[in-house]
Amino acid sequence: MVAEGVESSAQLRILRQHHCDLAQGFYFAKAIPEPELLRFLQEKFRDGYWLGSGKMETSSS
Repeated sequence: MVAEGVESSAQLRILRQHHCDLAQGFYFAKAIPEPELLRFLQEKFRDGYWLGSGKMETSSS
């Protein structure tokens, strides 16, 4: 089961009690425009791995 639109910890707690497998919604993160998402992914991931809170360094070749 997948729950959409989860907005509070109370909702998440109830879903977990009912064995919900996955959930999404503003409780976890607000929706963002695609260009902002692409920038975030470029800054936070390299070769499929999470880089953490630091920005990805780029080198000019």
